[in-house]
Parts: sequence; structure tokens; C-alpha cells
Amino acid sequence: MKIKTTFTLASLATTFILTASLFYFYEIKILFAYLVSINCITLTLYCIDKISASSKKELLRIPERTLHILALAGGSPAALLGQKTFRHKTQKKSFLTIYFCIVLLQIGLILWYVYATYTA
Repeated sequence: MKIKTTFTLASLATTFILTASLFYFYEIKILFAYLVSINCITLTLYCIDKISASSKKELLRIPERTLHILALAGGSPAALLGQKTFRHKTQKKSFLTIYFCIVLLQIGLILWYVYATYTA
């Protein structure tokens, strides 16, 4: 298995474990626990990738694909926070284009859900 796939799977597995822990031990609603978890993991990986990029150690670089998957999975608020806080991935147009497409998709899905829920 490639290292890129390993980062993605490890991130999602950690999100699952953190979500289950928050839900079980702190009795937090599952959706809220999931959103807290995915955003914590996303922000952490942005930090790790920024530190790795700054130190020129390519070993710990997080693939852009993993960062996009985490944003798509619900970590887009933390992705934006990570971009602004660490000044990371803010100049790369292709990365930002995909990121903002993900955000627009999420906003569209939320609006569709709200419309479908309250008009039915």
C-alpha cells in the first residue's frame, strides 16, 4: 500500500475512533462528535504538513489528496482555519480551486437538506 493511501486511511480511522470515544464516554451526539473529530484531525494534518514543508523533510508531507478527502468528509472549516493560521496551501491555485468546489458542494447539500426537510 502506498504511503499516500496510508495517510488517508489512518486519518479516517483516527476520526472514527475519536468520534466513537466522544460519543461513548462523553455522550456527545454522534454528528457533533464526528464533526469535532474530523475537524481536529484535519487541522492537525495541516499543521504537520506545514511543519514538514518548512523543514524540507519530505518524509512527513501529507498528500493534497488526503487534505481534500478530509475537507470533503466534513473538515472544511478546519481546512480553512489551517490555511489561514499556518499560511499553508494559500498560494496554490489548483489546491484552492478544488477546496472551494468542495465547500460549494457542501453548502449546496446543506441548503438542499434544509429545503427538503422544512418544505416536506
